[in-house]
Amino acid sequence: MKNTFYFIITFAFLSCKSAQKVEDIYIDEYITLCFENELFKRVNLFNEEVPKHFVDSLINMHTHFETFLINEKVLNDDSKNSYKKLFEDLENQKINMEEIKTNFIEKLKFYPDPIFEGGGTQIPKVCIANAYLKYDLYKKGSWRYNLILAMDGDSPGIKSKYIETQHKIINTIPDNKFNIMVYKAYLLNYLYLGLYNDK
Repeated sequence: MKNTFYFIITFAFLSCKSAQKVEDIYIDEYITLCFENELFKRVNLFNEEVPKHFVDSLINMHTHFETFLINEKVLNDDSKNSYKKLFEDLENQKINMEEIKTNFIEKLKFYPDPIFEGGGTQIPKVCIANAYLKYDLYKKGSWRYNLILAMDGDSPGIKSKYIETQHKIINTIPDNKFNIMVYKAYLLNYLYLGLYNDK
């Protein structure tokens, strides 16, 4: 009887953990789908003809940009530590993002600005906020809720505050979630746009 009771308790605990894990995957998929749909809508904002082979991959523009940064040795890889080092280098004026952005545009042969600027800048935050409402992410311990708060603390134009906020965003994203582009797209948006100065 005692063993049966122990089994029931253990099974219930594992089932609960399993359900939480499945829901977590659903949340990732929900946010990613929102992100991709919103980016695809921005195709109509381009004022020039986008090369045909890029039209269907515009939703992957952040991945293209990240890959470019890795190939150019601006990022060592796609890890959290590499992003932290990039922002440290940026703070210490060891890299010139304007020059890197120009090289990226030259390689693409068109301006991808509508993906990164304007409303595009806020797409990651909006999609996470939508999930926040749908899945009650205000619950204590929700890192996604804390991520929204970190993004709200952004201060474009003030370099020291800007760098501090990006580090907070990076630290808030769990290691096992950092490979999901929507969570780090916010960082790539601001790297592309260079929304800071040297003050």
